[in-house]
Amino acid sequence: MDKRNKSTLPGLIISKNNTSSLEGIKNAKGSRGSSALPIMKHFGNVKPSRNERIIKPDMTSGGKVAKQDLPIIREVLKPGFSGNFRTNYTPQPQFTPVLDEMTATAQFAWGVYQMSSSVTNCFECRRSSDNAETTIGFDSDGLLDTAAISSHIGGGNGFSATFYGAESSRNGVETTASEQVQYRASGVLDKPCFVLASGTTGSYPLNTSITGTAALTGFILFTAKSTRVNASTMSYLTDGTITRGTVRELSDGTKTNIGIFNGVGNDSASAGGYLQNDTTYLIEVRRDASNNTEYFLNNVSLGTGSFSNAPDITTMLGANSNAEAELYEIVYFNSDISAEDKATYITHINNEYGLSL
Repeated sequence: MDKRNKSTLPGLIISKNNTSSLEGIKNAKGSRGSSALPIMKHFGNVKPSRNERIIKPDMTSGGKVAKQDLPIIREVLKPGFSGNFRTNYTPQPQFTPVLDEMTATAQFAWGVYQMSSSVTNCFECRRSSDNAETTIGFDSDGLLDTAAISSHIGGGNGFSATFYGAESSRNGVETTASEQVQYRASGVLDKPCFVLASGTTGSYPLNTSITGTAALTGFILFTAKSTRVNASTMSYLTDGTITRGTVRELSDGTKTNIGIFNGVGNDSASAGGYLQNDTTYLIEVRRDASNNTEYFLNNVSLGTGSFSNAPDITTMLGANSNAEAELYEIVYFNSDISAEDKATYITHINNEYGLSL
């Protein structure tokens, strides 16, 4: 940061000597996080020297800079620039939805962060005061737009009537108001979330079922809000019944098991103990085209198996008995995704939610 700067706002001073041969660039505009053209603001009381000029964007028009300054900015940011400039601005990484960076296509993907640039809506928010609904999207950081929610629900509560999925046009819709999950402005991860309440959470039927589940990969990110003791169950991506779930956590009296449950033949691996209250977990269930399975908890393998009876998926959620959770993200692929795609997804979880998996 330039020591003469009396302001904490970002800015740029550049030598006039480096601009003589530059051509104009039309229709360029500063944008948050852009590596090509950062937002720059006035340097406050700093005065440029005789051979310098100061870049002054018009903050009343969204941060646009004068056209004559645009080629200067572009030239400075080119690799190999040999002129002199000084700035107190450090561009921030631009948010990119995780599915945009993966090669696999999700059959269902929902989260409190935008999962794909092709889907800009997160959920349909019903407010408790008069049951009016409005569609809620994401803010400029890709996170659920909590300001829009607060504006809609006022001093009341918000509930999800619909969870909008990414990429494959599948949505989870719950029409029974008493079974809709409640929005929470900030959970254990200091992020907005939705509360899966014991015995009252609806199944959220998908508008289009997922059939023919051969190879599969499923991720569920949640924080347990009760210790998973004997008879606790929670199912995700199910066919809507208590016995069938592509991802399910089931306590058997001594530990929690993570696995695929079909009611006919189940396959699972032990979590080594009960899942604990106020602890965040990423469950991963995988099956390849030869029916070989592997189960992960927080990116650590719990064991392998073999299973050929995975159910079709008709609902986003399923059985929820004696267990509560804060839900942050659900993603399902109809494939055994690559190691590169998995690494991309885990990086997304760590970066956005502040975890270290």
